[in-house]
Amino acid sequence: MPQPIEFDEQMIIGHEEIDAQHREWVEIANVLLAIESPSTAGLAFTDAALHLVRYSRHHFRTEEALMERIGYPRLEHQRADHARIMTILERCFDENADQTAFMRDIRCLLCEWVDSHLLEEDMLLRDHLREQGVVG
Repeated sequence: MPQPIEFDEQMIIGHEEIDAQHREWVEIANVLLAIESPSTAGLAFTDAALHLVRYSRHHFRTEEALMERIGYPRLEHQRADHARIMTILERCFDENADQTAFMRDIRCLLCEWVDSHLLEEDMLLRDHLREQGVVG
């Protein structure tokens, strides 16, 4: 079973709402990471996955709206990355989806999201927010 994701200082972009949502996203993701097997977890797995899908959709809308307001030059790149993440997350609700394969994919996605999206892409957003004087 993968280790839980630890939300730490290097993940903070300095925007209160986005940082709070990133913390919440990590907490929700850790619920999924703690499930050993979707087949034995049953409804708990479905509930956790659905919560992650809904919260991700909400977070991405919030983040993209902020990017639009500040004229963020990488908005389209972020939108494409968000859409890719949502495609993987929504796969679990396909009636023909293999939940074991989904669990494997979701674990990879969650780790990738932290490493490449939050710690790289969102840090570029942090830098832009600082340049624009939106955050300190």
